[in-house]
Amino acid sequence: MSLDILQTILNEEQRAASALQEAQQDANDIVKNAESSVLEKERKAAVDNRALYQKLMEEKRVQTERDLAEQRLRNQKNIQGYIKSASGNLKKAVDYILDEVLDGRR
Repeated sequence: MSLDILQTILNEEQRAASALQEAQQDANDIVKNAESSVLEKERKAAVDNRALYQKLMEEKRVQTERDLAEQRLRNQKNIQGYIKSASGNLKKAVDYILDEVLDGRR
């Protein structure tokens, strides 16, 4: 009878050790799965962030090109205004130069 009790204790210890090992394995699997899930979420977030960054950069590039085109148009209008203003004084300048050269005041 005492042998039966000892054998029962040994069997229970083996079952407990087996249950402990199984619990440790389950815990390791849970941690690995959690790590994999976190890594996957991080990769997805990185991809999403890159896509957002590219979108924002493209929007900024388009806006900058639009701003530059508008500035170029304003500059061209200003230049045309200066040319028109200067061409109005061209006859005066020619007359002045001819007067200086021909009258010998120079």
